[in-house]
Amino acid sequence: MRINNTNRPKERMVHVRLPEEIHKRLRIRAAENDTTLQDWVATAIKNGLDRQEHEKDKDAV
Repeated sequence: MRINNTNRPKERMVHVRLPEEIHKRLRIRAAENDTTLQDWVATAIKNGLDRQEHEKDKDAV
């Protein structure tokens, strides 16, 4: 029997091709922060989006 967790947000997958050197740096940075590549990339994307929205809001004032 499958149990649906309605409290869990839906997730989507994004596939990204990276040059080998960037992937290596990403693996190192994730390891330094004791996190997974998935979590590191998701956080980096969220931070970038938040920063852009903040700049957009600041410019609108």
